[in-house]
Amino acid sequence: MGNVGISALAGLIVPFFISFLKNTAWSAKTKQIVSVAVSLAVAVGITVIDNGVNLGDWKQLAANLAVIFTVAQVFYQQYFGGTSVNAKLESIGVGATKADQ
Repeated sequence: MGNVGISALAGLIVPFFISFLKNTAWSAKTKQIVSVAVSLAVAVGITVIDNGVNLGDWKQLAANLAVIFTVAQVFYQQYFGGTSVNAKLESIGVGATKADQ
């Protein structure tokens, strides 16, 4: 599996982690920023594991970020957002409020 495959797989896992991190009271913009930040962190990790610490490899980092973020958004919007698993992660996660629990 190449970088695109690994990034796509990571994009399927990222929504679970984001649901655990986010606060349901946050604005849509804040949730989007968290999503981009998590996707970027995962993309950096994949790029470093694949190529070592090479600061000149921006194209691979950008490609990994694009795949991860896009797959994560599509998966969340189409399949994951309205599930009981998502609701449970949001209620027990780091960003959960007392009203969520």
